[in-house]
Amino acid sequence: MPRAFVENPDQVTTIFFDFKFGGKWKLSLLCLLYDEPLTFGKIRTYVPSISSKVLTKNLNELIDEKMVLKKTVVKESKTIYQLSPKGKSLYPIIESIHFWTLKNYPDKSFIEH
Repeated sequence: MPRAFVENPDQVTTIFFDFKFGGKWKLSLLCLLYDEPLTFGKIRTYVPSISSKVLTKNLNELIDEKMVLKKTVVKESKTIYQLSPKGKSLYPIIESIHFWTLKNYPDKSFIEH
């Protein structure tokens, strides 16, 4: 049963965000799509440990949330995924996480794509 009151109202928004975009892959997918539109296969090359089924599920959820757009390029017979304006609005958060990670884990080697 839900609690009748919230001790810290700020926690409600973070819980909602985590519910919508949490999980193992969604934030990573949003980061990948920030620089350029990508095909399904290209996303798989950047994140080889994700299965096709899980990638499809996560992309579809991000499309449903209007964070990602799915476009078919008829001339090239391929489908591309790109961030919507709503998805791009997360960039300040993504950038902050990027720099926080670099600062706090300087001994790690991160692959640029």
